[in-house]
Amino acid sequence: MKLNRKAERLVTLARETVFPPRYELHPEEDAAQERAVAVWRDLFQPFGPLVEDADILEVGCADGRLASRLVTHGAARSATGVEPGFDFGPYDTLEGRLTLSSDLAVLDTLDDGVFDLVLARDVDTALPLDGLERRLGRIYELLRPGGEAVLRVGCFAPGGRLGEGPGYGLMTPTAWAAVVMRAGFEIIDSAQVWRDDRNQSAVDIILPDASPTERACAEMRLHLVRPWESWELAALTARRSKRRR
Repeated sequence: MKLNRKAERLVTLARETVFPPRYELHPEEDAAQERAVAVWRDLFQPFGPLVEDADILEVGCADGRLASRLVTHGAARSATGVEPGFDFGPYDTLEGRLTLSSDLAVLDTLDDGVFDLVLARDVDTALPLDGLERRLGRIYELLRPGGEAVLRVGCFAPGGRLGEGPGYGLMTPTAWAAVVMRAGFEIIDSAQVWRDDRNQSAVDIILPDASPTERACAEMRLHLVRPWESWELAALTARRSKRRR
């Protein structure tokens, strides 16, 4: 039954997000909405994260349209979007269910365990290399036990400056996996985007000892889960035992 309910939710969300009710919009606004739909459909939806009744954090939310749509079309309970340096101006808070911020520091002001799902379309753009592990650890803390995260990360590309560009100019698939696991996450699924031939020969020269898969991967999409900690399971067991007495 639980799997059936999940499947029904995914079908409903996919239908409502890809085929939303049509309204008369300005052509520029219509195009912006379509771009938001495309990000969801191409990047996040394939992993099937649960959105209905979820509190969602989007790190690197661009103009905030996807975060808004997850509330208005995806039946999310709330959405919080963060895009460093973006001027959102006045925006519709959807009766308090949508929050948009231009400052990463807002993540440190939120209570632990307040989100069910975290989305990040470009981690190596939204988060600076300096303090990366701390911020990934903070994202972990913001998730409830069993919460999900879907992250897109770039991998090393030749010609970039250290700390900038895909993978900050140094991160390989193995390095990304190690970083997210050190933050506490478990990787439950992933997908790779392969390099084009123009960059492959340069990467082969710079990373001669890496495996062919490591060298060929230009981008990863990671589906992560925030597992229950042992102390949380112990506390849950104690509460259930107390209720049975």
